[in-house]
Amino acid sequence: MSERTFYRLLKNNLTVRIRCGDCTEAMTLDDFYKEHAPNRHGLGKRSECVFCFGGYDWKRGERRRRSNWTHMIECLKSFVKTNRIRETPAEAPAETPPEPPMCG
Repeated sequence: MSERTFYRLLKNNLTVRIRCGDCTEAMTLDDFYKEHAPNRHGLGKRSECVFCFGGYDWKRGERRRRSNWTHMIECLKSFVKTNRIRETPAEAPAETPPEPPMCG
């Protein structure tokens, strides 16, 4: 797994509505990754995984290691799966069947 795979996966999920795993605020993944996590939770450093809230980090200059990209890809998949807001379809009004014509 590589850097290219991570950014492709991130790009495909940017518009997904999620809830922050820490404060449960609703937003898109794009807002979470670019603004919310760095500003609200202090995860702006490039040496820690944003999706597990800094639970996984690496030394300076080691971000491009394959093991780190593999972690970030798997962590992103898990984060989206766990925190995705699943919207229920709007309840459609109950349709009553048309009454058969009465002969009479």
